[in-house]
Amino acid sequence: SKSKSKSPSSNRKGGLKRKKSSISTSDAENKQVSQANDAERQDLSSRGLSSVPLEILEFVTLRRLILSNNNLSGLPTSIRSLVNLEYLDLSRNPLRVKNGLDDYFCLPREFRYLRNLHTLIMAECTLKHIPVVLWHTASIETLDISRNKIGYIVGEIGNLTNLRHLRLCQMDLDTLPPEIGFCEKLQTIDLTSNPIDNLPETLVECRQLYEFKINFQTFYKFLDNYMLQLIDEGKIHSEHIPQVIFELESLQTLDLNRTKLNSIPNQHVLVNLRELYLSNNSFFQIPESLCTMIHLKILDISNNRIETIPEYLFRLDQLETLILSNNFLTSLPNHIARLLTLKNFIVSHNHINSIEDGFSN
Repeated sequence: SKSKSKSPSSNRKGGLKRKKSSISTSDAENKQVSQANDAERQDLSSRGLSSVPLEILEFVTLRRLILSNNNLSGLPTSIRSLVNLEYLDLSRNPLRVKNGLDDYFCLPREFRYLRNLHTLIMAECTLKHIPVVLWHTASIETLDISRNKIGYIVGEIGNLTNLRHLRLCQMDLDTLPPEIGFCEKLQTIDLTSNPIDNLPETLVECRQLYEFKINFQTFYKFLDNYMLQLIDEGKIHSEHIPQVIFELESLQTLDLNRTKLNSIPNQHVLVNLRELYLSNNSFFQIPESLCTMIHLKILDISNNRIETIPEYLFRLDQLETLILSNNFLTSLPNHIARLLTLKNFIVSHNHINSIEDGFSN
């Protein structure tokens, strides 16, 4: 459990000393509060640092430390003294890891003793391997290691049983390890801009997962140009998306933009889905299978090849936003008026030349 932050008076006991001064009592109190705040939150981003200042490591009450955009290659072993640290941002530093097996220069062994650390950001750190001690820091709830050209995630990620939010953007990943299923508290996964071609069936064990982003050149690495052309022309159904995605029952947000989709499977129902993003795909019509997603509030199916708005769409009686821009619509049917909850209806850049009688704004 997270430790409670100490009062300013207890901070003084932790080693922060008040300097002798002739300033007024009010000014002294304000300075004391300022010192206490500094002892709990430190933003040292963009300072050109090549090492962590030693005085920072003496602030045992420190809860939030931002060291982004510096020249750090690693953390000192004395990092363990920050026992109350909850949030650490190391993004955009040239962190150094020699190999993925036994290298503690970047993050020392002592890092695992930061038992209150719940957020770790190591995005864009030129990493080729993840520091091994990270997988043994079980308190982590939010992990962002995006934009590191690592290419794989080891099975030890399953040790992070408290993990709730995982960002792995632009990492040259083609899959996730089966052990991801041990992260049963996962709520969000962001895999955007990765050449994912498969996902483990164990992903269904993440029963709290409500947001899944996996767009851009995903799942079709092994499809040749001829197959892609057939999908693009609607001559065959797209079947390259792993079925496990459509079995994530708690999912509320699903982003499948730019994944060469032209159909959605009928056999699975994402009944809790609230937001669905299908832009820049190869749909010729709005799939009727979407109508089983009865709680859907946002549907973005822009930049496809849709020619008509089907009547069955009115079954989505909670739909608030419908985005159909950049398609091939030629008319607006009056049954759109039956979507009583619709607030945002975007149909720009189509070929609309008629609006049926009874159509309501």
